[in-house]
Amino acid sequence: MHKSSHNICAKLQNEKITMRLVIKVGTRSLMAEDKTLDQSMIELLVDQIATLKNQKHSVALVSSGAVGAGRLLWTNNSTKSTFTDRVLEKQILASLGQSSLIDSYNKALSKHDMLAAQILLTKNDFKLRRHSVNIGRLMDKLAQYNQA
Repeated sequence: MHKSSHNICAKLQNEKITMRLVIKVGTRSLMAEDKTLDQSMIELLVDQIATLKNQKHSVALVSSGAVGAGRLLWTNNSTKSTFTDRVLEKQILASLGQSSLIDSYNKALSKHDMLAAQILLTKNDFKLRRHSVNIGRLMDKLAQYNQA
């Protein structure tokens, strides 16, 4: 996690405004050296999100990590199959790892009485205004109900 991110909570607390924040976390930030999900990093991230939410900021987390978590599950299940199609490989690994990633977030979020919500979007979801408006309404309601 970037050094300046540790101080963002303190900086925003000094500001007397409420902000809508989107935090993007990449796979490498969530994986430990042994290629497992780093639960302590996830907990640190969630603690910071909880602090921001307690300061009345609206926070949306955009998280990678499902492919990395899926790769570990694929490898640990002694699957000897290899992939020849990179797109298919990422789709399979992400589908395997997504539940593990959400479970890790929910474990950390439960300490703050919050839940993880998952929204799967593609670029096609933004092509029609009606779809974009519906996504916006969903995000607003999730924020209203204090979900991360």
